[in-house]
Amino acid sequence: MLENWFNQQLEERKYKDCFDIDALTKVVNRAIEQLPERCREIFSLSRKEGLSYRQIAERLGISVKTVETQISIALKRIRDLIFFCICIFVAVYSIKYLFFTIECQMNRFFAFFVFSCVCYCLCGM
Repeated sequence: MLENWFNQQLEERKYKDCFDIDALTKVVNRAIEQLPERCREIFSLSRKEGLSYRQIAERLGISVKTVETQISIALKRIRDLIFFCICIFVAVYSIKYLFFTIECQMNRFFAFFVFSCVCYCLCGM
């Protein structure tokens, strides 16, 4: 029954784009929301208002080096969250593929074991 559902889902998505810009936007916005307040403010001034590092430094009364550091922190956290989401996506869909296409019970056990290890490693990041 699950295999039929999975095949139906694959068929329905066959001709659709596999890149969901709305989902990516939500992930990036969530990452920005999770930044420390000052870091988020500096990042927003840079990316949303288009201010230069010097303009941000003058507006906030901080050094240009502080602005550079805070932007670097923000970009790293955003990249890390996007990478984490990609890893989860790949792990989940790889396991779905293994569970629904492999008939051998031992291979399903192995797939579940690999999935468990991946989840453990990702959560330990």
